Order: sequence, then C-alpha cells, then structure tokens
Amino acid sequence: MSHKLKILEDEIRELEESSRRVGALDYSKERIQSGSSEKLPPFVRALDKIDEKKAFYQKRCAEYLDFRSQALINLDKLGDAINQRILYLKFFKAMSLEEIAKLKEFRDSPLTFYAIVKRYQRALDEFDRRRLWEN
Repeated sequence: MSHKLKILEDEIRELEESSRRVGALDYSKERIQSGSSEKLPPFVRALDKIDEKKAFYQKRCAEYLDFRSQALINLDKLGDAINQRILYLKFFKAMSLEEIAKLKEFRDSPLTFYAIVKRYQRALDEFDRRRLWEN
C-alpha cells in the first residue's frame, strides 16, 4: 500500500511541475471558452487533474492509516511480546527473518534464527486461529 502511495506522490509532483512549465501544456488546439471541462484551457484541466489526484491521495492515505492502526491493534492482541515484535518487524518494517535474527535485540538473546522462524510461524498460526486478519 505504501508503494502505491509513493507512486501517487510522484504523479502529483510531476503534474505540478509540468503545470508550471508553459511549454509542457499544449495550447495549440484549445481556446479559452466557457462550458464543459473539455473546452477549458490545458492549464485549467491540468490543475483540475492535480486536485483530483490530491483528493484521491488523501483518501488513500486515510484508508492506509486506518488499516495500519487496526493491524497494530490486532497485533497487540497476541499474547507473546517477542512474537508481536517479530511480526511487527516483518510486516511493518518489511524486514526478512534473517534481518530480524541479526538485530541486536535478538542476537543478544538465546533465540537462534530457527527459533525466530518457529515463533514467526506460531504467531501466524495464532493470528489465523483467532481470526485476527478479519478485523
């Protein structure tokens, strides 16, 4: 989801930059007239498109934040703090299990890489068993 938001940010930035450059908009076919949006000058249509993209982006950000908040609430429902931490790092920080095992907090613990993998699998099983994915 955050990757899609990044793409939207880039599209908005490109539209804003092109709307500032006179040569980026094609004025040859259009004349300023009142009426439908098809007859509006290119710069007005470009500004309208930017506004539409920004509104869509804000809506998606709100949905993403709601989803993320609910996911954190569900993650907090897991009983084991270590399993919570492993799932948080895996899904919210996009770390691999190998990267997680190399973190100082796990490297200094008695947990081996294979123990972390087992805890990860158990935490996913608990999520499924308690149907936390559905909330």
